[in-house]
Amino acid sequence: MGCIFEKKGDIKGGIEFFSMAIDIDPNNVFALFSRGACHNMEGNYEQAISDYSLALEKDSNRNGRKSLKNIGKTLG
Repeated sequence: MGCIFEKKGDIKGGIEFFSMAIDIDPNNVFALFSRGACHNMEGNYEQAISDYSLALEKDSNRNGRKSLKNIGKTLG
């Protein structure tokens, strides 16, 4: 659902939706990463980095590590 907001250009709606998902499951790496991407699109770089960092911390399988590093380079 958050991705739908994001694709329609409603970035704030996406942030709200992903925030609700994180409230329900604070270990939801996808929601943290996606909210970070929304913050990035809004120019809220500190919040984006914070969400990306939390997603990395919680990604016990390290599946998303490479993707998240690439986002970090983009923000670089």
